[in-house]
Amino acid sequence: MSFLALHRSECTSLATDRLWLSEGELTRADTARELLERLRTVLATRQAELAAAREQAQQEGYAAGHREALQAVAPRLADAWDQAARSATTDIQQLRQALVALSLQVVQRVAEELAPADVVAALARRAAQSLLPDSAAVVRVHPDVAAAVRTRLQGSAGVLDVRGDPQLGPFDCAFDTPAGQLLAGLPAQLSRVLQEFT
Repeated sequence: MSFLALHRSECTSLATDRLWLSEGELTRADTARELLERLRTVLATRQAELAAAREQAQQEGYAAGHREALQAVAPRLADAWDQAARSATTDIQQLRQALVALSLQVVQRVAEELAPADVVAALARRAAQSLLPDSAAVVRVHPDVAAAVRTRLQGSAGVLDVRGDPQLGPFDCAFDTPAGQLLAGLPAQLSRVLQEFT
C-alpha cells in the first residue's frame, strides 16, 4: 500500500493512502496540520522556558555562591519546572484529544462515502476471525446490507448465519455468540478507539 505525505516534519507526519481528497477532507487535513504545528510550537516554547529557567538559576547561583544558590533557588526552580511541565502536559493532552477526535471524524466521513455493505462485511470478517474457531455466531446487521454481507461472509469461519435487524444502523454489526454479544460495527470500533486515546 502506498501513502501520500500531506505533512512531514522532524517529529510528526500526516499521510493518506488516497490520491484524491475531497474539499472537506483537505480542510480536515489542514486542520490536522495546524494541530501538529501548534503541538510543535508548544513543545518548543516549553523547552525555551526550561532553558531560561536553568540559565537564571545558574546566574543566581554564581552571584550568591554555590551553597546559598542551592538553598534559595532550588525550590523556585523546581516550582517553575513543575509548573512548565504541568502546563505542557495539559496542552499536549488537549491537542492529542483534538487530534484523535478529528481523525475519527475523518474516518467516519470517509466511511460514509463508501458502501455500508463493504464496510460492514470487512468489519464482520475481521471480527469473525478473532472468534474461537468452534464458536459459531449469528451476525446481525441492518436489513439493507444483510444480503450483501451474507454473500461476502459465505464460508467464513465462525459465522453461522447473517440476519437483518431493523434496530441496527447501516454501519452496525453485532455478533451473538454462546459467550455473549460482540459489537463489531463502525460506531462501536470508533467509540473504542476514542476511549482508548482520551
